[in-house]
Amino acid sequence: MTPPTPPGSMALFLAVVAVVVTCGVLATRAAAPLDRRSTWTLRAVAFAAGWMGLTLLPTLTGLASPDHPLPGVPMVMGLVLTGAVALAASPLGGRIAAAVPLAALVAFQGFRLPLEVVLHLWGDAGVAPPQLTWSGSNLDVVTGVVSLALAPFVPRWPRLAWVAQAVGVVLLANVLRIVVGSLPTPWQVWPDPLMLPFRVPHVWIASVCVAGALAAHGITLRKLLTPR
Repeated sequence: MTPPTPPGSMALFLAVVAVVVTCGVLATRAAAPLDRRSTWTLRAVAFAAGWMGLTLLPTLTGLASPDHPLPGVPMVMGLVLTGAVALAASPLGGRIAAAVPLAALVAFQGFRLPLEVVLHLWGDAGVAPPQLTWSGSNLDVVTGVVSLALAPFVPRWPRLAWVAQAVGVVLLANVLRIVVGSLPTPWQVWPDPLMLPFRVPHVWIASVCVAGALAAHGITLRKLLTPR
């Protein structure tokens, strides 16, 4: 049986989730036409609530469980990755890229710093496997540090955003590699299984945090590739 989650780390995790969701709502509001900002904001809140609820269903209904991870887990991962890419490539993603300053897009990835603190605490408590922490193979904490350190200088030196983007994409890909190799499926390569997707609200690491990071990288790339 997986140990209980320490209350302090759970509070920090929920705060990180709230920050990611709030940034998404504010970015949507910034991208909205001036006369429709209230409507777009309400729609963004409704979409976020619906998305968070939808991605809890596989765990709540038992479709994704440690004893029966297939096909529930690949379905959820596919939904998360497809949704994030679709948002970044959508007209809304383009409007966000145009409306939100480049420095803010870079700074957004700073949420990965406290998220990695959460994973480290969960690793110490036995809630997360060691390979998913900075004591193991997950170095995504570097993304958070680099993003927060470079963001203040991006307005003067926009090319620094490429550095933050490259670090973030590479380390996010590494996180996904660890997740695929840690889930209790035929592709598991690490001895300690990853059970977070089978717990509520821990599944929001993927559906909110990972999806938010991936979507933001796509939107940032669109902004970087748009002639200024």
